[in-house]
Amino acid sequence: MLKHIDLSYSKDLIMIPDVTEAPNLEKLILKSCTSLSKIHTSLGYLRKLISLNLDGCVCLESLPCKISSKSLVINLYGCLKLKNFPEIVGNMSHLPHLVLARTAIEGLPKSIKLLTDLTLLDLKDCKSLLSLPDTICCLTSLKTLTLSGCYRLNKLPTNLGNLKCLKKLGVTGIAIRELPSSVEHLT
Repeated sequence: MLKHIDLSYSKDLIMIPDVTEAPNLEKLILKSCTSLSKIHTSLGYLRKLISLNLDGCVCLESLPCKISSKSLVINLYGCLKLKNFPEIVGNMSHLPHLVLARTAIEGLPKSIKLLTDLTLLDLKDCKSLLSLPDTICCLTSLKTLTLSGCYRLNKLPTNLGNLKCLKKLGVTGIAIRELPSSVEHLT
């Protein structure tokens, strides 16, 4: 029956074990667990998980390979060693916010297009980010896209104009030379 785990500021916590026996878990808060380096793959199969907060987990190197929760808010701000975001499996249409700011993310999976209700994608200061998949432009609900400080990012997707709901595009301090012509379609 466990629904909520908050282990924030547990500086000596190094891993999250198998959570298969907690299928009703809705919130997992691990804010500033600075020694946390591993999360068991079973976390990716918790279908009722709605909040995963790993803000400030500076040693976290990886997430489960796949995430299959239907409705989830993910905060990975400041996970300085996190290089990959997992593939999206199945219907994750109810993920409104994805914060990957200040991570070591090099790219996003093409399956990002399955996050159809995503309204905020924060990639600020992802200094290793090299590119964005064109499928990011399938996120028709996206209102805020923050790429500021991604100084290795030298190209935006050519079909950026497909993001009809986009209200804020933060691109200060990135390496682009020109905006894609489709930007004229952003009303």
